[in-house]
Amino acid sequence: MKTWLVACSKGGVGKTTLAIHLAAQAALAERTAALVDADPQRSATRWCERRAGLQGAVAAVDGTRRAWHKRLPGGVQRVVVDAPGRRRP
Repeated sequence: MKTWLVACSKGGVGKTTLAIHLAAQAALAERTAALVDADPQRSATRWCERRAGLQGAVAAVDGTRRAWHKRLPGGVQRVVVDAPGRRRP
């Protein structure tokens, strides 16, 4: 399983957009893909949910909770992690 992490401490730089595109490209290349959404805004999860019924859909995994790796679908070949930006105190 190949895993990509999309991270930057600054918010609003396109992390979610890049993560979505990487996961979608993997799915289009006929790889089973999962998108781990560790951002509390949950934008990547909403994107996955709207496309769940399509061919080559990307599975959404809640990355805001511990042990998210245990919730990955079986046989997944590509994992893209959308990391959150820096949190304010």
